[in-house]
Amino acid sequence: MLWRRTPKFGFPRRIPKQRLTPVTLQRILQYIQLGKLSTEITMLDLLSCRITHGVKYGIKVVGSAAPITAPIPAIHMQVTHTSDSVRRIIEDHGGSVNFVYFNRLNIDRMKGSALRDRSSDPWKEHLVYPCIRTKFANQSPKVARQTTPPPRLRLRYELQSSGKSGWSNQREVLAIMYVRKSRKSHKRL
Repeated sequence: MLWRRTPKFGFPRRIPKQRLTPVTLQRILQYIQLGKLSTEITMLDLLSCRITHGVKYGIKVVGSAAPITAPIPAIHMQVTHTSDSVRRIIEDHGGSVNFVYFNRLNIDRMKGSALRDRSSDPWKEHLVYPCIRTKFANQSPKVARQTTPPPRLRLRYELQSSGKSGWSNQREVLAIMYVRKSRKSHKRL
């Protein structure tokens, strides 16, 4: 019981790491060849064609260990993150990659809209319930929108929108972070 009386100070402030759901580029190319995906890909498309499941924080497109033998079309992709090698491959073949941030609420809304698309299957007609009128009946349905990233992730998305790759240029990132910290310290004075 003595440990309860002693003062407590200092604790590890661990922010839980946001684990992105990996999807390989080779699998995306297979889905494009099968006709399940178009060449303009968003996170909603990846969820609705069931290429991945269990998305909690976002989707990261990664390369695979096996070399890509299939022809690569010009892909325009909007995902949370990609590896540098995948980004280089896509841009070399005339495509583009945009990093898009969605918070947990919007990802859940996306998952819900992907699930609603599946309810139009004819074998699920008996599961559709009649509409119950509520006070929210006239409101538009909640649609997943892109949100502003939190401050600790904002730098990644700003660098990408300015045409520079994520964290590859470490000196420039550190310089930008130093300038931001110095601005904050001047505001406090």
